[in-house]
Amino acid sequence: MPKNIDEQKTFRRMNVSAFFESQVIHDRKDRPKYNERYTASFKKAFADLVEKRYDESPKSFKKLKRKCFQWLLYEEFVFYCKAFGVRMDEETMAKAFKFGARKFKSFLLAVERKLPKSKLAAKSYAEFTAFRDRENEYAGYEVKNIAVCATMSAGKSTFVNALLGSDVLPSRNEATTAKITSVYDKDGAEKTIGFVQKDSGAVVDKCSDVNLAKLNEWNDSNEINRIFLQGDLDGIRNKDMIVAVHDTPGTNNSGDKSHHTTTINFLKENKMDAIIYVANATQLCTTDEKLLLAELFRKVIKPIGIPVIFVLNKADDLDTEKENVSDVVKRYSSYLAEFGFASPVVFPLSSKAARLLKMTQNGKAGNMTAKEARAFNVIKEQFNDVASTGINAVEDYIENLF
Repeated sequence: MPKNIDEQKTFRRMNVSAFFESQVIHDRKDRPKYNERYTASFKKAFADLVEKRYDESPKSFKKLKRKCFQWLLYEEFVFYCKAFGVRMDEETMAKAFKFGARKFKSFLLAVERKLPKSKLAAKSYAEFTAFRDRENEYAGYEVKNIAVCATMSAGKSTFVNALLGSDVLPSRNEATTAKITSVYDKDGAEKTIGFVQKDSGAVVDKCSDVNLAKLNEWNDSNEINRIFLQGDLDGIRNKDMIVAVHDTPGTNNSGDKSHHTTTINFLKENKMDAIIYVANATQLCTTDEKLLLAELFRKVIKPIGIPVIFVLNKADDLDTEKENVSDVVKRYSSYLAEFGFASPVVFPLSSKAARLLKMTQNGKAGNMTAKEARAFNVIKEQFNDVASTGINAVEDYIENLF
């Protein structure tokens, strides 16, 4: 297993960098011509400070001309230094701005008292402080770890995509998850960001807008051991905590036994707060599933005593004219009890339907393929209850679990 990494620090730095790269310094009337001019000057001064071009920084600092933007530059640079662990005491900061000690104290006083009242910098300052406060609040949340386990092709990745409300993780009718892929919930995140780690613990690639192609690239690389993502699990709120969902490789890939070892070792070596077991409702009680359930209970669940949530995925594929969904749940609950899972919590749902339903709710219906659009028209009429109530029930249960 790779060395431990502070994934939250890495995500924080990615978010901070993205904010400063995309930030607009606004004119009072928000006129594009002036916005572009102010933004270019501000970013040049900011870059000089970040790159420690202290011979250049006083010149670019003065070119800002407007004192309110100079105050804002200082405030933002202080935040940047804290996020990236850059040690800049008052004396070093004064040198970077080419201030004498007395003049620098007067400057700091103006930053504290005048910047919040500046009309010209009001919009830019408000955007920065809102971002800073969100990041600082998020940094104080406790992480709750949930592993998603299953035999191959039970629909784990589709289930995680349903939680995300977008198509991020690859899902095909074959072994697609080769590595532990961890998704950390962040309310309001407009994009999914991510980075990957080698066996040595080194971060070897980052992406500010992860898509399916990038995930496939990372998943297929022999150089990569772990994949870390941060995005909005849109049915789960932070509520003073960060829910991290860890998608594990299917354990019964006959072509690659390392998938089984990767999953079991991850669960044994990393303290999980809960496990979600995804079962294929149309292929229950197989030999592979029996082996996995027995090993999970013996090696992970019983020694640690963590809660398990069972998801009966692909419930929309059941022939309800021959068998009632509630009867399937009862039989499966009795089956689980044989392995030692007392009073198991079982949710029937269709991850595929839930994913498509959320895509329409999130304005992403245009991302559906023609086949998915046709399937959704049938799903929303016949299985809407299984899709929406099922995934919502799982999300509510996760929130209330902690």
